[in-house]
Amino acid sequence: MQRTLSQRRWGFSTIEVVVTVIIVAILAAIAGPNLFGFLQKQRLADTNNKVFEALRDGRSRGIRAGRTVRAEFALWNAAANPNSYRVYDITQAPPVWETLPFGIEFASSTCALVTATGNPAIQFDFRGNVTDATGLSSQPVNCTICTRWLPDPTTPGVRPDAAACAASTPNDTIKAVVQSTLLGKMRKVE
Repeated sequence: MQRTLSQRRWGFSTIEVVVTVIIVAILAAIAGPNLFGFLQKQRLADTNNKVFEALRDGRSRGIRAGRTVRAEFALWNAAANPNSYRVYDITQAPPVWETLPFGIEFASSTCALVTATGNPAIQFDFRGNVTDATGLSSQPVNCTICTRWLPDPTTPGVRPDAAACAASTPNDTIKAVVQSTLLGKMRKVE
């Protein structure tokens, strides 16, 4: 008995479906870890950019308003608001803390200025110069804020020294923002 064209079955055989699923699984196994690493690297770079922009914005606000502006950082071991930062005019009430994304922390800092709560900070005067707690320009000042990505946020592990962080070669897990007052220069270590 001969089948007509309209009676013919269309579709995929079981072998074709299995081969396709195996190929997709192999491609996912190859691309998955690379994609995860890329996304983590981008999150860390984005966080570093936000901290850098917050410092630049704070410095600009201080110059525009003619007031002293402080950028305060709560490191990973801070008693309140760990892994957060805020930038504010010291004559006004401090704003709400900006929290870093999950899995990224402020690992260390070399900032000489420490607030009453024990957090490292950078303070800019009305000219944009870095000052000490009394408002006097303290030259030279180098302040490094080191951010890092934690592969497993539940077990922090060893944290790099901020000076070593700024001096290290850039990698995928550690970034830094460095404020040096020799020429009022701010830079990112990426």
